[in-house]
Amino acid sequence: MPEHHLPAVIRPQAPAALRRELELAEGYAASALGPSTRKAYEHDWLVFATWCAERGVQAIPATPATVAAFLAAEADRGFRPVTIGPRAAAIAAAHRAQDHPNPCDSGAVAAVMSGIRRQHGTRPLRKAAPLELDPLARLLEPIDAATLAGQRDRAMLLLGFAGQGPASVPRASAVGWSVACCRTARRQRRRPSAHAAGLMRRSGQSPDRRHLR
Repeated sequence: MPEHHLPAVIRPQAPAALRRELELAEGYAASALGPSTRKAYEHDWLVFATWCAERGVQAIPATPATVAAFLAAEADRGFRPVTIGPRAAAIAAAHRAQDHPNPCDSGAVAAVMSGIRRQHGTRPLRKAAPLELDPLARLLEPIDAATLAGQRDRAMLLLGFAGQGPASVPRASAVGWSVACCRTARRQRRRPSAHAAGLMRRSGQSPDRRHLR
C-alpha cells in the first residue's frame, strides 16, 4: 500500500513561513495509528487496491458502488464479518487520509455490511452441559471426608454443582452439605490438637482464647 495513504499526512504546497509547523503536524499525523493497526490497515488496503486493479476500477477515490461490490465479493469468497469489517475500515481510513469523501459513509455500503453481518455473522457460542448428579458422585467418592483437605474439596465441588443454575435435580441438599463441610473445616482449623492444648495449659495459656476469634 502506498505509504501516504495511511495515516493522514499533510502535504500541501505550504508557504515557507509554515513549513516547520507543517512538518511537526505531519509527524503528529503519522503517529495517529499504532504500528499493529497501521500494518493491518495497509494489508487490507492492498487487498482492496488489488481487487480494483484486476477489474479496472479506481481504488481512490472509490465510489460507494465499488466498495459495496468489493465487500459482497469478500463475503462470497467465504470471509466472515470479523475480516470484512476491518477491510471497510481501511478503505475509509485511506480516503480520510487524502481528504476524499468516504464511500463507506454511504447508506448502500452500510446496508451491504448489515446484510453480511446478518447472513454470515458469528455463530452463537455453545454452552457446556451442566454437571449431573451421577458424575458428581463419582468425583466425590475418592475424596476422604475425614480430613480437612477432603472436606474442603467436597465443599468446593458441591458449591460449584449447586451454583450451576436451574436443572432437573434438586440442589438444596448439596448446598446444605457444602455449608456443613465448610463449618466443620472452620472448627477444625481453629481447634488445637490435644498435644498442643496440653502444652498450652502447662504454660498457663488458654487454648480457646488464643485460637478462637
